[in-house]
Amino acid sequence: MQWIGYLLILVAPAAMQHLFLSYMLEDQSLGRFHVIKKEMTITEILTRYPETLPVFERHGLDCYDCQIAEFEQLEHGATVHKVDIDTLLDELNRNTKS
Repeated sequence: MQWIGYLLILVAPAAMQHLFLSYMLEDQSLGRFHVIKKEMTITEILTRYPETLPVFERHGLDCYDCQIAEFEQLEHGATVHKVDIDTLLDELNRNTKS
């Protein structure tokens, strides 16, 4: 089924291509793709993007010291600490260097 989408991109007018790509790539924010997803573990994020550490600290998430950060998904950690996941994700992604 996904190949049909790619076929549409090739033959559809530019306006339709934009709409379709926006639908297919829902994780766009301000023209950038999200590299950090809520399903990623906190350790995975901090290992790949150490520049995000201050973001975690600003939100009261001292995750670099946590023993379960290796296994805990970002969404779960945010929920436990009562941090809005969408706000956190947006700020983390804005602070990545990739």
